[in-house]
Formats: sequence, C-alpha cells, structure tokens
Amino acid sequence: PMLDEPFDQNALRWPEYQSQNILFRIENGHYIIENKDGSDVIAERPVSLDETRDFVIRCRIRQTAGMARSRVGLIWGMKNYQEYFAFEISPSGQFSVYDYYLGKVSLLKAWTDEARILGKNNYNTLEIRKTQDDIIFYINEQQVYLRAFDGLH
Repeated sequence: PMLDEPFDQNALRWPEYQSQNILFRIENGHYIIENKDGSDVIAERPVSLDETRDFVIRCRIRQTAGMARSRVGLIWGMKNYQEYFAFEISPSGQFSVYDYYLGKVSLLKAWTDEARILGKNNYNTLEIRKTQDDIIFYINEQQVYLRAFDGLH
C-alpha cells in the first residue's frame, strides 16, 4: 500500500491538537477525534493521487458519540478546505458522496439508507476504488455506489 497507518507511533504525523471544544490524539492504535461543539472538523493527511492510474483508499472508522444525524467519513482529492470530495456515513445507517467546491456542496449521491452500515460503537470500513473510468464506493466490502470518474478538481 502507498499509505498504511496503524496509529501506533504517528510516523505519518497526523495532527494532534487540543482546545476547549476539539481534540485530536493518537491512543492505543486509534486516531481519536472529539468535537464538543458539533461543527465540521477535518483531520487531514495529504497524499498525492495520480488520477490517471487506478487507486484504492480505505479506512476503518468507528463513531462512539454524537447525534444520529452526525457523520464521519473519508475526504479525498483535497486541494484545500474549499475543494474536496467526501464519502460519509451516519450512525443512523445512511451514506452520501459529495463534491465540495468553493463553498458549495454538490451531491453526487444524496443521503441514502444502507443496511450494511453498523451503528454507533461498531467499526465500518469505507473504501473508494478508482478503476479505469469508474469510481466505486464500498461499505463493509459491499459496493454501494458507482459513477464515472470525472477527475479531481
């Protein structure tokens, strides 16, 4: 794999930070994010993607607190906080895929019920596979969405 982070020694230098409302830390093989005010929070680790080649992005994620309509997920193709793509799930069993560009959300896949999403306190594996001309989204090893790959911003 191009990037594999077991979150044991923070060799890839994920941000660790603490304020009154936000906490990022590595602990016992997990990257912990606590958000007390409910605002959007992004923990980033930039990785270059060659969009002319196939790629796979995968993460195992667990939400332990928050409202049923809160969301967690993967961001890719991020140039800055105004340009990125997101694949998110909610503990209420829904997922979405969107493009965030210059302050505007364009839903590529609107929030959709998905029985394969395990609720709060359970691990879910999210995967994005770019294969030739398609980009395919998986939740817990099951394909949930496919679309033509239009490139990154």
